[in-house]
Amino acid sequence: MSEFVFLYRPPQGPSLSPEELAAVMRERSVSLYDTLLAIRPSPVVALNRAIAVAERDGPAEGLREIRNIPDLGRLATYPFFPAAVGELEIRMGRPAAAREHFEAAVRLARSPMERRFLDQRVAACKSTERQVTQ
Repeated sequence: MSEFVFLYRPPQGPSLSPEELAAVMRERSVSLYDTLLAIRPSPVVALNRAIAVAERDGPAEGLREIRNIPDLGRLATYPFFPAAVGELEIRMGRPAAAREHFEAAVRLARSPMERRFLDQRVAACKSTERQVTQ
């Protein structure tokens, strides 16, 4: 018996439009994270699921999911936790809040590449803040 379980099956029947396909893939992404949480629950998997929920249902729902992650404190040193919150905050139109989260992520960055990426997100938030205040 094969050790592999295939969790993805392409849709059958007529072709889907790009929008329909994207919706199906977002739904399946959340479903796959649900399965992974059942098999190997962890705050990081829950965070990734929250991001998938945000892609499917919008940033407000993603932030709600993040607030409900069990053992949220275990993500305190994980730079992609505040980065994910920052990304959802900017999608909510709150660049100042997003910048604060990205700045926290910069302080937690574990490599120059992560730091550079997160610094770019901080700069983008600052730019958006300036545009909003003008």
